[in-house]
Amino acid sequence: SIVMPAVPSAVLKSVGKRFEHLFMGLWRSAETAARRGLMTCATYYLVSQSSQAFARPSLLRVLNAVLRGTTDSHSKTRRSAKTALLRVLQTQNDIVSSKIVSFAENHLSTPPPSDDSSTTLYLMGMIKTVAPNMSSSSVSLLITNVLVETLRKIGPSTGGKQKRMTAVSILETLESVFRNPKIQVSSVSKRTASVLLECAPAASSSPEYISSWAPALAFCVRSIHVSNTLQDDSNLVAEAAESISRLFANTHPGTLRSVSRSLETLSECPVPVPTV
Repeated sequence: SIVMPAVPSAVLKSVGKRFEHLFMGLWRSAETAARRGLMTCATYYLVSQSSQAFARPSLLRVLNAVLRGTTDSHSKTRRSAKTALLRVLQTQNDIVSSKIVSFAENHLSTPPPSDDSSTTLYLMGMIKTVAPNMSSSSVSLLITNVLVETLRKIGPSTGGKQKRMTAVSILETLESVFRNPKIQVSSVSKRTASVLLECAPAASSSPEYISSWAPALAFCVRSIHVSNTLQDDSNLVAEAAESISRLFANTHPGTLRSVSRSLETLSECPVPVPTV
């Protein structure tokens, strides 16, 4: 990892499969500290490669190792992996963006054991970090085909702890994406708002679910307003505001703050919202 920054790109391109096979052999047996160094090596190697090189299965295995590093149990490894992804997105945005979507979809379709739901939280942390640098089309796919679809399957009745944590982390991620003006996903905002309204919590739902659902819906609807596509859906603001206002029946302090702030966010849209 010390010498990699000084190695010319032409040399890194020439080592090809030899580096990839060596990297994977070391990765499988490496301890935490060594994995951070290997992540640095992977970063410089992947950045140096051409688009054509990313068709090699052995190179994609290196990229997948970086993706898996973002859900590692050690925080320093996760940090190194996210840094690596951000660097590689600068040179191979479309390819890496699509691989991030596939990685997230595979993870959420095969959830971890019930005693280990932390990897989903780590995955959502990675998405929040890299989404502003991903291609808009990939972020849109990530929202509709992965996050929203998973949330729709879980539904508002999040009985088990793992499902509840997954739903809350997805909602927090959606809020983060729609809050960020650099991420252009207005094309999927209406679909997302529709599913969020389907998954509206009851006043008796957990404070965590309510506190994450309300701002996710509010920022989603606001993103539609910002993109100037609310003309034909002006009732969406009123419907969202009504759904959020019902949650004042939940008296948990954190929930009340979240609900109030969400209504403030909706007040930025052109349709009047209820005042409480």
